[in-house]
Amino acid sequence: MLTGFWGSLLLGSMIAVLYAAGSYATLRYALSRPTQQFFVLVFGGMTARLFITAAVMTLVLVFVPVVKVAFLGSFSVGFILGLTVEVIALHHRQKQSV
Repeated sequence: MLTGFWGSLLLGSMIAVLYAAGSYATLRYALSRPTQQFFVLVFGGMTARLFITAAVMTLVLVFVPVVKVAFLGSFSVGFILGLTVEVIALHHRQKQSV
């Protein structure tokens, strides 16, 4: 299955990409809502995504024989890149509406 160094890199990256895609989808949906609802959707979605991601990461680390450094490293890099893209998209959208 996804064992070994390259499988661990792929699995960590896949989880990070799914997190970033969920974040982007939430942001796109929330931008079309009023300000108060926007904040509830963004912060509620972020909280839900973080808890789900933490649960999935824990399950993978406990039950799947992955190379932990590769798995966590690739997830961390992908997670940070996803957050960077999300912040840039949000600022770009804010500049357009001002």
